[in-house]
Amino acid sequence: MVDKGFNIGSLLADRGVDLIIPHFLSTRGQFTCDEVHENDAITSYRDLVERAIRRVKENRIFNGVIPVSMLGQ
Repeated sequence: MVDKGFNIGSLLADRGVDLIIPHFLSTRGQFTCDEVHENDAITSYRDLVERAIRRVKENRIFNGVIPVSMLGQ
């Protein structure tokens, strides 16, 4: 999941990874109904990812040894 401007699609395709980029307005000036729904879904997932990254940074999870009990989380 990236913002527009990240040109890494070919690198990820070689590894079988899907790249999710939100739609952005072009010259037509308005999103279609489908694009609005897709952007809403992407936004909700982006919030979850950003919260998870914040927790990792705040708790300094990767600064030391990761306990085996955390592997499933």
